Order: sequence, then C-alpha cells, then structure tokens
Amino acid sequence: MRPLPSLPRIWTSVDLPGYRHDPDGRTYGNFPVESLPPIDRALDDKLSWLLAEPLATEWAILNQAEIPRFEEKRSRALGKRLPDLPKPFSVFIGTPAPASRIRSATGSYLDFADHLVSSTDGGQLIHFLSDQQWSMHWLLYMKDNAEAVVATFLPYGFKFDEGESHPDYNPASLAVFDPCETDASVCSDSFLEFIYRYWIENEIYFRLRAGYLTDEQRRYAEYYKTP
Repeated sequence: MRPLPSLPRIWTSVDLPGYRHDPDGRTYGNFPVESLPPIDRALDDKLSWLLAEPLATEWAILNQAEIPRFEEKRSRALGKRLPDLPKPFSVFIGTPAPASRIRSATGSYLDFADHLVSSTDGGQLIHFLSDQQWSMHWLLYMKDNAEAVVATFLPYGFKFDEGESHPDYNPASLAVFDPCETDASVCSDSFLEFIYRYWIENEIYFRLRAGYLTDEQRRYAEYYKTP
C-alpha cells in the first residue's frame, strides 16, 4: 500500500518554458504525479549519478558559505537517527556534497528544521527543504518500511514562541502532522525519485536560458510534447 493514501499525488514545481506550463502563472505549478516523464537513468541508493555532477557555483540548495554550519544544523534536527533513515536520504544528508550539486530556480535551500514531526498515523517526518520565501516546504515521511516526500505550505518541524501567531496558519497546530487536516500533497513515493526529478527539472529550467540541454534533459522535457 502506498504511504499517505489520503493525500493527493501532486508534483509541485516550476514551469519548463516551451515544454510544461502552469496556466495559472504561479511560482509553482501543481502537476499530477502520473503525468510526469519516465526516468530513463539508472538511479542508485549511493547517489553516484548526482555526485558525478559538477558543483553548482550559483543557486545551489547548499551554497559554500553554509557548509561550515551543515553538521550543526543536521545534528540539531536529527540527532543520531542517521542509521535509521532510507539509504538515499542518509547519503543525501551525510555530507554537503550532494546538495552542493543541485540548483533551485526559486532559491530553495537545504533547511533542517528544529525537530522531527510525528504523524497521527504513526509515521514521522523530517523537514529538509524550503524555498526562499518560506512559501513551500518539503519533508521526508517515514513509517515502517514506507517513505514518501511531502510538499506543503506549512512549516512543520520548527519551534515557535509561545503564543506566536501567523496570518495564514496556527503555529500550535504544526506540532503534529495530521494527513486529514493539512494542505500537504505527496510529490513522490520515494526520496530517490524526488531528488532526481528536483535536480533535473531545475537543471532544465536554468539550461533553457543558457541555450542548451543535455540529451537526458531534452528527452525529459520533450515528453511533454508527446501526443
């Protein structure tokens, strides 16, 4: 059974100009997961395919200035949970190297929250990515041997001052994740697939402006022109 079956399966991402367009003209479009292109690269749990990419000199989700604080922020959020994590995610947060190779068209950044979040269905979530406006957040969901990546407007996993308020949500309600009472969607049923799609779509976005795509990126983008 797929994790979090009550949530919609939606891929939240940017336009790919000339290929995929959000008709509402928002920063992020919502695209059905079943409409996404197939992945035609062999992906391994060690993220060898990502680690073979060059370091991103601009727009990296982990820039060079943040690397000295990487372990401190990870330890604050996770403590000693690393051996219990899905292998691709463990590799992803094990060193700064993977995140240093991923660009974000919206200035998103590796953002470890203050603590893990319990789910009312018995699972747990780890917040790992925010966009620069704090308008979108991505979390890894885990329960037993199942995993998923959840996208949401709500900043689960962060500490708020007692009595703190926000015009769009109640911070006190974010201590626990309730799949029946959230705006969240499942954007991938595995972290490995999520991080590949996040990497390649942002690369396509930047490279379209530079005037060239790799063959792999072109095949991915042109899927949207297939009848």
